[in-house]
Amino acid sequence: MADDADAEVARVRALAAHVGASRRHANDLVELIALCSSDEPRVALAAVQSCRALFDGWSRSADLVAAAGVDSGDATGVYRRWLADKYAGWLDTLGVLVARHESMGVRLPALDTLLHMARGEAARVARDDAPRTATLGRVDGALGIACSALTACASCEPVLLAHLKKGYLLQFCDVSYYVTQHAARLAERLGARNRCTAAKCARVLDVLMLVRPPAGDFDPAATRFLALEALDAGAVPARGTRKRAAPVEAVLPADARRLLSARVHRLAFQAAWLALLKLPLARADVRRVLLRCEERILPHFARPLLLSGYLLQAYSGGGLLSLLALSSLHVLMQEHNLECPDFFAKLYALLDERALRSAYRERFFLMCELFLSSALLPAHLTAAFAKRLARLAFHAPPDGCQIALALALNLLIRHPELCSLVHRAPALGGSADGETAAGGDAAAPADARPPIDGDPYLPNEPLPERSRALESSLWEVESLRAHYLPAVSQLAHKFALQMHGAGAKVGRLDVDDFTAGSFASLTRQELRWRKGRPTALAYRKRRALFADDEPGAAGLACFSVVTWRPFQLDPHAPREGVTKREAYALKFGPQRAAAMLSPSNPMVQRFRELGIEVSYEGLTGQTFDAHRLIAHAEKVGGVAMQNKLMDELFLDYFARDRYPGSPAVLLDAAERAGVPDARLVTEDEGYLADEVRAQMRTYARGVRGVPHFIVDSGKLVVSGAQPQDAWEEIFEDALAKARQASA
Repeated sequence: MADDADAEVARVRALAAHVGASRRHANDLVELIALCSSDEPRVALAAVQSCRALFDGWSRSADLVAAAGVDSGDATGVYRRWLADKYAGWLDTLGVLVARHESMGVRLPALDTLLHMARGEAARVARDDAPRTATLGRVDGALGIACSALTACASCEPVLLAHLKKGYLLQFCDVSYYVTQHAARLAERLGARNRCTAAKCARVLDVLMLVRPPAGDFDPAATRFLALEALDAGAVPARGTRKRAAPVEAVLPADARRLLSARVHRLAFQAAWLALLKLPLARADVRRVLLRCEERILPHFARPLLLSGYLLQAYSGGGLLSLLALSSLHVLMQEHNLECPDFFAKLYALLDERALRSAYRERFFLMCELFLSSALLPAHLTAAFAKRLARLAFHAPPDGCQIALALALNLLIRHPELCSLVHRAPALGGSADGETAAGGDAAAPADARPPIDGDPYLPNEPLPERSRALESSLWEVESLRAHYLPAVSQLAHKFALQMHGAGAKVGRLDVDDFTAGSFASLTRQELRWRKGRPTALAYRKRRALFADDEPGAAGLACFSVVTWRPFQLDPHAPREGVTKREAYALKFGPQRAAAMLSPSNPMVQRFRELGIEVSYEGLTGQTFDAHRLIAHAEKVGGVAMQNKLMDELFLDYFARDRYPGSPAVLLDAAERAGVPDARLVTEDEGYLADEVRAQMRTYARGVRGVPHFIVDSGKLVVSGAQPQDAWEEIFEDALAKARQASA
């Protein structure tokens, strides 16, 4: 197989040499273009590179300029026309390679070649005129075909998008503008079709997400145009000449000068997004749009209110999308005078236990604090929110209870007229809503917790003004003063300090101090606070971790918890991945790599005893996204879910030849392990990134390889895999030390 590939590569080079040597061999160009579609990556890459060199040469020699209306007797004109047709066919072939070839080693060079060929197309339009940037907007041009190919991919790999963004979009003013126009064209074409799929819409979204319109007009002296790269350096008068040099802006062609205006880019950006948002986007893609709307989409619209319909529709849908649409709607209401009569009614409906469990809890409650900060809100509205927050705190776990109490207290501080809700005693009588207090987290004694029966508040009423909150009281806060967790009871006690005027008034609380908390952080806080103080508990001191001395007990009375922490052996590994064989040979040398890959490797034999066949045929590379997913699993499901995910990731990597740097592989593993909301990791590169980097800095000190075990909070460190006997000795030693410490 390798010999056949070498022979084909040699034939490609021979064909390229013949075609470049004389026009008599021009027909070999057809075969050379056909070889670009080879399934063998080396052959396809060699053919693409050869064609690129040939067409570059023809472009510089003017052979690639095709004049209209060529006379059949003009041999040179006929040849150039034929060559232009082959060039167009080759561009289409490159587009197919970008969209469908299996090897990233072919797809990325094909995309780079398309973008490179776009550089010279403007100069070939008319040799006697200045290059024109408008040629980049042609549908059949190299840039247009590149954009179409990216949107035709089954899955657009990040490395392709990163190459387009870093190498061209951020460098050239005209590329940014015309990529936006091509995205608008593709979105409009999808909208005109009856079989528009969410996957195709997602690819257009991927491309459009790359575009960043300028905040202000471009500086002509510092702005680059891809279409003008072919201009001679002398085209712009040099400094120091006797004649006064014309302004750089005056030297630019008219269509290039037009692109210096930020408004031109904003109008194109606005048209592209409006065309895209009319398409049937998948729910995950709508979430991506709403997450980035406030900072990366809305500020670049020429008329931001055009987004109001889309945002209001998302806000009305309820659930997670409503939470994400809040911040952008607030910008439109505050800065662009958008009227939304039902805004607070819908916000009121979002305040439930699902908001406390949401991955965007911090963002949502900070926005709630902002919306409710106005002192001009009517009393019936603020009373309804205060009562709903108090009821939410009554049923919430401690970390969510603190958030709700902090918001409610800030409301009462801003609106002193709500003091009646604190002072009023709850009425007894018939049940208003049939609700019971069973299952709540508050641990108040019976004489301190008023019953819910008789409370006139209607929690299931969707309209705040009809909830009868002004007739009720905040008895939930009074009950929470007896909460089992001191942090919660102290926060509830601040209501009495503020409303009854006992001592100094309580200042407004910073909700941000509570949104990022968890039950674990509250426990750590409580342990730190009580350090050095006597514990007010009656307990029986144990003499050992073993329970053999206990009446009716036998065996171990200890347990272990396994938590996975991130570490990267090669933080600079490529995201697209490389083969394991290549990576091992490069890192360990050919001989050691061969021993590792041998079927007689003890690890292979050990895995086989467990019924697992180890394979070394897959890819290895960048694992940072996998570490973010592992951290997400611990966040949403604890260490049990994290361990399930690790089992699936290890099986994918060692037994199924699946690369853990691929978003599709990560989503599949998360689904098998039961990890919810895994797309937060694959769709948002910043999600949990800072947390994972912080863990790496904390736990990676002194680590030189994996696996690396930190036992008993760092009291013992074990590097490398160990047999079962070694672990038994390690734990026995740890237990013996624990017995001595507890004696």
